[in-house]
Amino acid sequence: MRTHTHFVASFLGKSTCFEGRVLQIQGEYVTIALEEGLRIYARRKEGITEGQNVKLFLRAEKCTIANGQKSGIEGLNLLAGVVESQSYVGDANLLYVEVSHNSRIVVEEQTLQRGRMLLRKPEDRLYVHITPENVICL
Repeated sequence: MRTHTHFVASFLGKSTCFEGRVLQIQGEYVTIALEEGLRIYARRKEGITEGQNVKLFLRAEKCTIANGQKSGIEGLNLLAGVVESQSYVGDANLLYVEVSHNSRIVVEEQTLQRGRMLLRKPEDRLYVHITPENVICL
């Protein structure tokens, strides 16, 4: 999905929005610094330059829960977090995960996995992963 405006990026479903600054450009990808030392890697959008302030959108349905720190692609976009709360939406849970003191990510997770009901509890520790291709950078 190549979204070009804040309105479209946040229009349907749940998204988490972060503000950050482009630290480095590496070919088709950029490294973006968020608050409290968090780093997110995204596909480079045309016109983005180092030092530029950007907004990132992480779609809840594109975020996944990883089983451990080694599950991400070389650790890219693998954020340790704690479940704050959840809400049930049909066959999915919306998890509200704190990944730093002031930063939360919404993750949509299917309730039924491998034939078993999957329920998270507040204070569960986990890792949230999103591929760089699924980070919307504006």
